Amino acid sequence: MSNGKNTVGAVAVVHHSDCGLRNFSNKKVAELLKLRAELDDERAREVDGMEFGSWSEATSIEESVKEDMDTIKNDPYLPKGLEVVGYTYDVFTGKTTEV
Repeated sequence: MSNGKNTVGAVAVVHHSDCGLRNFSNKKVAELLKLRAELDDERAREVDGMEFGSWSEATSIEESVKEDMDTIKNDPYLPKGLEVVGYTYDVFTGKTTEV
């Protein structure tokens, strides 16, 4: 969300239930990105060294939202004190819950 001054005023993190990414490993995301982007060898090695996050069943949706909120709050390129809010969305019931 913008405050109209060409800066970010707040960020909302929303994750949904029954997400297909929960079946993807870090390695799989890197493989798909390299394939889709048709990267040269140097860029492909760079992608191999990236961490894309965890989407395993062991991580709850709520914990995943909290992780992303923490990442945003601690980003050195975003304003200190940036408002960051988090929600989960249940695709079966339509219910949104604040985290």
